[in-house]
Amino acid sequence: MTHPVLEVTLGLALGASLVGCGARSPIYERAPADAGASIDATPLPECENTSDCEGFDNLCAPVVCDSDLGRCSPLAPVVCNDSDPCTDDTCDPAKGSCVFTPRTLDNDKDGRKGPIPGHAPGSPGACGDDCDDTSAAAYPGAVELCDGVDNDCNGVVDDGASFVPAGEVEVQIDVTDAPSGPQGLGWSGGVGDGYLASYVGTSSAKTHTFLQRLTTQGTKIGTASQLSMVNADASGGALVWTGDRFGVTWYDRRSGDYEIYFNQVAPDGTKLGPDVQLTNAWGFSLYPQIAFTGSEYVVVWQDEQDGVFAVWGQRIRLDGQPIGENVRLTDEPNEAESPVVAVGFQTIGVAYGYGGAFLHDVRFRLLDLELQPLSDAIELTGSATGVYPTLRWNESRYVVAWHDPDSEPHAIYGSAVSETAAVVVPAKRLTDGPRHSRYPSLLPLGDRVLMVFSDNRDQNQGYEIYARMLDASLVPLSAETRVTQAPGDSVYPMASFGPNGDVGILFRDDRIGGQHVFFTRLQCAGTID
Repeated sequence: MTHPVLEVTLGLALGASLVGCGARSPIYERAPADAGASIDATPLPECENTSDCEGFDNLCAPVVCDSDLGRCSPLAPVVCNDSDPCTDDTCDPAKGSCVFTPRTLDNDKDGRKGPIPGHAPGSPGACGDDCDDTSAAAYPGAVELCDGVDNDCNGVVDDGASFVPAGEVEVQIDVTDAPSGPQGLGWSGGVGDGYLASYVGTSSAKTHTFLQRLTTQGTKIGTASQLSMVNADASGGALVWTGDRFGVTWYDRRSGDYEIYFNQVAPDGTKLGPDVQLTNAWGFSLYPQIAFTGSEYVVVWQDEQDGVFAVWGQRIRLDGQPIGENVRLTDEPNEAESPVVAVGFQTIGVAYGYGGAFLHDVRFRLLDLELQPLSDAIELTGSATGVYPTLRWNESRYVVAWHDPDSEPHAIYGSAVSETAAVVVPAKRLTDGPRHSRYPSLLPLGDRVLMVFSDNRDQNQGYEIYARMLDASLVPLSAETRVTQAPGDSVYPMASFGPNGDVGILFRDDRIGGQHVFFTRLQCAGTID
């Protein structure tokens, strides 16, 4: 990017002094006075001063008033070109100078840039080779550790490791009245000092979303902060880590009915700006989920603004400002509900429940990075049924899991879809317990997938949390390992990679009466290959 070329062609010898690109040593080129001349019968606008000319303040397309003719005369525009495909080249209209903006970012500040969205790290035209720009511990050439990160960028997380229960007493997280429920869990990748958990709790007979910092063992750091600071019911709180901050989304009814909101928070949960309202339409907007492309957030939710629940989406810049308008992502005639979203190398995947209360299907749709469809809706459930899908990108494919509410026993099923919308793993059963399995949560490891779920097989007065490792084709690699031990229901697990190979698990539990939020963890076991 040294010594870029700034090409400036002056069509009139009126002597405008155009500013170049500072220390970049631009080269100025003048074309012959008659170069590119053409006859235009349209009379030039009249003027007395340059300020009378339309667009006079745009120094990238300068115009002057010719005092002899009393007419506005355009000068040749400033053309910026540094011959570097890894920058976006623009002209600042207020200064008439060039701006060369890198197309890739170093979100985690490790000195290595992530790829341009739509490219695999290190591929031709990617302009970046960091395979995980949310973690400073991941970059080509790093030593692989058991830390939930693909340190050496070989496409595999924690090569060869397994994960076992830490054997600790589960920790209660919420401090609100019942009922409470988990909404999101994320590790700040060494920035800050722990997890950030989000949960919905009841206070003064209203529901609110709270953020709570946690240590590795789940001990609370400080007090919980209320995300939605309004005297109106709020819920949600899905969050995603970018490398130096979390993006978080929820819904509340401060404006009368439920609308979707967004904000960014520091690792300690402090808001970085005012709440951003993403929706403003008739009907309820509910259950938002969030993903990060490396340069933008993508939020999806279910919305009835067109008279039937459909899946909608919104792109958001890293400065927190929405890009364009809400985009409807599904077009089927029946209800599309409970969407989840993940980001691949070149695409965005959305999975959702379809059919409302009577038709239990799970469907998937492939989108480009501007939320335009690349495929029709793909039905994944086949001969089974399914509700409440979860979705992850796993190096070369999207992995979807859901539970079947209609057969006996209620099992968890899964499927996988490529970035070309090919179903590479048809629906298959992932659990084999004699009773009911529900509420899967997935963590991708590249060559395998860790699944955390609830099951009531052990006659322990309700559901317990279990974990199982699957290969990339969703073939079991391990037995189903019980994680929690208390009587009562332990349900809705949400898993997140943590430090030192830990996997944090946030879940709902009624062991003390009512429904509250607890934390437990798995630990890395085995040898890193």
